[in-house]
Amino acid sequence: MLNRLRGAVPVLLALSANSPFCQGRDTGFASTRTVIFQGFPRTGTARRFADYADYVDAVDAMIASGGLPDPSFLWWDVRLQPALGTVEVRVMDSQSTVADSAAVIALVQSLARLELEGEPADRDVGPEVLAENRFLAARDGSNARLIDPIKRQLEPVGELAEATLAACRSRAAALGRAEPEP
Repeated sequence: MLNRLRGAVPVLLALSANSPFCQGRDTGFASTRTVIFQGFPRTGTARRFADYADYVDAVDAMIASGGLPDPSFLWWDVRLQPALGTVEVRVMDSQSTVADSAAVIALVQSLARLELEGEPADRDVGPEVLAENRFLAARDGSNARLIDPIKRQLEPVGELAEATLAACRSRAAALGRAEPEP
């Protein structure tokens, strides 16, 4: 799940970007929280792990050395929480209303179910494209144009979000998170 949700990080960030101000000033970023937070270590999108053993080897090296007390000190956009047996999606900004939060939560739950039930993507998005798309999403929010690594062109995040929502729609219904009637 950790590997498979990596590609969704930029779209989730763009859709939830909600922190344009810092100390009362417009920063020019839709998600200033993302920009500030990346000044800390162990943030951003985690690398792709070959399997759980690869993850454990990487994380245990930091914990055994005393560098980290436990895996909760990894502040990746998507991270495992071994103590709870969960995967946490942490990239989004806080939302202004409960309804907005509920919509983001429903999308993440549906996307996770889609990733669990679906076939793995034929091609993993490279770390350079993920990093650039993360930056574009933080800067431009819902107006972002993200790199489509297959088409090798910029695509409006709205189109990518529509495709994501369409793919997740049946999973949302199965989770009882279907869109409300107009």
